Amino acid sequence: VDGYVYNQTISPGGGGMHRKNMNVTLGTGIDLNRNWSVAWGGSGSSGDPYSEIYRGTGPLSEPETYNVDAFWQDHIPVQMHSTHSYGNILIYPWGFTDQPTTHAAEYHAQGDIMVNWGTGEVHEPSYYNYSSAGNTRDHAYGLYGSMSWNHETGADFAGFWPSLTE
Repeated sequence: VDGYVYNQTISPGGGGMHRKNMNVTLGTGIDLNRNWSVAWGGSGSSGDPYSEIYRGTGPLSEPETYNVDAFWQDHIPVQMHSTHSYGNILIYPWGFTDQPTTHAAEYHAQGDIMVNWGTGEVHEPSYYNYSSAGNTRDHAYGLYGSMSWNHETGADFAGFWPSLTE
């Protein structure tokens, strides 16, 4: 949330490109969608604190990810939906490998239903778009068996803080 607020501050009309939280003790913040434990440290994340995809010092090192996971341990989600603001696509596991999940057919069927509402989205495993080890959806699916999704909203040209008119 603090990174989102930062985007509002630096670009109040939209178009801000800051994607990380504001934990600046080790650089310029941590990409919370690279800070989860499943495949943490793998392809599509970085150990460089100044990288846009900096994963943090360890899995669940940030209070945002740690606290959500602690909640999930006692309240395992059947489905997990995470909204992101870049790309207008519906993605699902895996993000760290091109291998299909054991629920690939269910993901495809549910994805068809979700994008059939005239959104213009497509759906596919996230690895087909970009590699992202340590992401939220792989964590929820890999550890808890939750059908997990990222709804990437808005056009990719609009950045991580889209204009209200785009």
